[in-house]
Amino acid sequence: LALLRERIHRVARREFDHPQEVRTGDEIEDLWRDFNLMVQRLAEYDRAQRLFLQNASHELKAPLMNIQGYAEGIREGVFKGEEAAAGLEVIAAECQRLKKLVEEIIYLSRMETPGEVFHFEDLDLADLVREAAESLQPLAREKGLTLEVHAPSRAAVRGDRERLRRLITNLAENAFRHAKNRVEFAVEVRPETVSLVCRDDGEGFLPQEIPRIFERFYKGPRGSTGLGLAIVRAVAEGHGGSVEARNAHGSGAELEVRLPRPRGGEGA
Repeated sequence: LALLRERIHRVARREFDHPQEVRTGDEIEDLWRDFNLMVQRLAEYDRAQRLFLQNASHELKAPLMNIQGYAEGIREGVFKGEEAAAGLEVIAAECQRLKKLVEEIIYLSRMETPGEVFHFEDLDLADLVREAAESLQPLAREKGLTLEVHAPSRAAVRGDRERLRRLITNLAENAFRHAKNRVEFAVEVRPETVSLVCRDDGEGFLPQEIPRIFERFYKGPRGSTGLGLAIVRAVAEGHGGSVEARNAHGSGAELEVRLPRPRGGEGA
């Protein structure tokens, strides 16, 4: 018990060292083992938060330096005429990039906060995908892409409408960056789950990318903030579901979200 008390004080100071073994063959040994499991998980969370802060700081630094450089150049008269106008365009674009990055950091932080409330209701995922795809059609046309939806008449889930809409949008925006001609959403009702697959006809994933594709701030060659797919995973897991990345048969990439079907087997 004295060893446990000492270790509690060390953990309070965020000292997550490796503990010595305690073998008493009774409830104290069980308590020691459970406490150390809790400490291990706290240490993992602490490392993840430190890495998140480091990555966020790094991602924010680059656009801020660009903004500062062009702003000072315009103020000092280094850039004039067309160069100044181009510099203002860069500043505006970097401000938009910063706005998106900060918004996604805040959104993801909220998603991963213990006790964050999801507003669950009965939803038709097929209709939600069709609605989202309709709003994304202008962006698809702007990029010269065809956006298709293949879904049954109904696919019932229990979910948070706003967060599922964000999940669908993030999947589409990621696919738009890699597709050559076409992006497709496919909804399928299965015995235990409702599946949503987003596939594109791009180059697909490199083998080393797949294990890291949902990590915060991991960006492929044409990535944006590196947070879009991390948000997808957080939303899926917040609904008791999962998400998987793989290469499609032939060419392109597939991201599949699986959500549990409502109790009672509705949704076919």
